[in-house]
Amino acid sequence: MKPRFLRPPRFPVLLIAHRGIPSRYPENTLISLEAGAGEGADVVEFDVQPTRDSALVVIHDETLERTTNGRGRVRDHSLEEILRLDAGGWYAPEFRRLRVPTFDEALDAVGSKAVLNLELKQYGPEEPRFADRVYEAVASRGLTETVLYSSFHFNLLRRIREIDPEAPVAALFHFARGRRPVEEAIALGARFLGCHHRLVTASRMQDSRKAGILVCPYTVNTRRRAETLVDLGVAALITNDLSVMKEYLTERFAAR
Repeated sequence: MKPRFLRPPRFPVLLIAHRGIPSRYPENTLISLEAGAGEGADVVEFDVQPTRDSALVVIHDETLERTTNGRGRVRDHSLEEILRLDAGGWYAPEFRRLRVPTFDEALDAVGSKAVLNLELKQYGPEEPRFADRVYEAVASRGLTETVLYSSFHFNLLRRIREIDPEAPVAALFHFARGRRPVEEAIALGARFLGCHHRLVTASRMQDSRKAGILVCPYTVNTRRRAETLVDLGVAALITNDLSVMKEYLTERFAAR
């Protein structure tokens, strides 16, 4: 089954490092992603979106203000302009002069060290060939067996599956009002359901198990919440604080 893990997972529940380890490093920077891969995460998650000139960069928000010293929308800036920004000073002085990684740099830094969960971000109109270029970059490095694609924008996941019908995809949901997450994941052909941890209920978990869907909640940062979710039967914990979740799972499964 894809993705193929580079090493056997340590626990029955997968540890997914959300944007690296943002409890210790600026999110989505190379230092954060490398720490996630090097400190025991089964999967390292990060965000990908296009620039004005169709380059691919690793950044979460539609706009630059929260995680860089820039202003405005990512898609309104060229790659050269984005690479000039400081992507670490907002977090702490010692991280000044870190920059927004390119997608290629992120793949090269951690692609051989962990399974990758690539979240494809779409703000505004769909960028032509965005999903194609993401897949091509993954394939050119021989990483198609160890990458999972996720998105709130199912058009992008459908395109990934058109390119590679065996590519594993995760349907993402933040709210469920007016939605049917499990049914929509099935219709998409997704094996994984990524959702806000408050959407994980006993009934939804029952439906997911019947459908063979693996539920991966985000963003789980406390032992108390992790315990409830593991009791419900989730497949993974997506976390900002890898050390807290590792400690909890070590204690939880120590006797097994």
